[in-house]
Amino acid sequence: MPNDLAPGKQWSQTIRVTTESGESLIQSDYRAVGFEEITVPAGTFTTLKIEQNGYVTVFDQKIAMEGLVGWYVEGIGLVRFEVPGAPVSELTMYDLGD
Repeated sequence: MPNDLAPGKQWSQTIRVTTESGESLIQSDYRAVGFEEITVPAGTFTTLKIEQNGYVTVFDQKIAMEGLVGWYVEGIGLVRFEVPGAPVSELTMYDLGD
């Protein structure tokens, strides 16, 4: 994520994964939507909501990734993640150490 992350910020990311089976390419566009307070099993947090769209190419097949949404907390990271048609992922506990 960019160091100067703030509502309205947009950026792109490309990840290339090479295995014995072949190469995959993940290309994503992100947009920081704004701050939201949300509650997950680990607690209530003020988060920055980030929308993600793009595609993954596996075995020369391009598959769209649309409507992904993540909620991030500074110093903790991702606390909630939604993918259309999939179960929601939420942070259940965390330990920042001493």
